[in-house]
Amino acid sequence: MNSYSNLDLDVIKQKVASLACINEAKDFICEEEVPFNPLQIKNNLIQTKEALNILKDNNVINFDGIENINDLLEKADKGITLSG
Repeated sequence: MNSYSNLDLDVIKQKVASLACINEAKDFICEEEVPFNPLQIKNNLIQTKEALNILKDNNVINFDGIENINDLLEKADKGITLSG
């Protein structure tokens, strides 16, 4: 079983945020609370797997013209909260 006490979550979040191309995404990553509820973690992993499958199937995602995604992030967060 994994032990979360062995993970330095702040360091991990900073590394992940450094990979983001959009400033709002970087802020979201740094501010996002890390879930410790096993059901929420399972749901997040399923969503991640689905997103990776979409990326594999489409091969190209165009981010031209995307400037502010705060509203989309809030809606996504609400959807996760309602479905989790």
